[in-house]
Amino acid sequence: MREVPVFDPTQAFGGSDGEPSPSSQAYRDRVAGVFKRSPGTWIDGRALGRIGGEYAWRTRVSECRTQLGMNIKNRQRRENKRTISEYCYIPEEEMFRLEPPPDDESGSKGRP
Repeated sequence: MREVPVFDPTQAFGGSDGEPSPSSQAYRDRVAGVFKRSPGTWIDGRALGRIGGEYAWRTRVSECRTQLGMNIKNRQRRENKRTISEYCYIPEEEMFRLEPPPDDESGSKGRP
């Protein structure tokens, strides 16, 4: 009779090379790092999936909002019959700006 190894849950979901997978906090920190390096930039959710985990990246975005207090906006657009979700980090110092940023080309001159 063949001996069955004892199940070790810490090794159950390791990478293909046998190394343990990063923790959910590590994935959250990766996603937060992307946002912090690109404030004010819309980032495609598919790119976040490659960074924060293919099936859990929305949770990582939510954790950035709730656990780290980050202001992350969301928008959706249609492209070739698909809905694309995009996310943008707005730093706290930019949230209450009374004047438009210098590169604002809308021509609104600060009007609502």
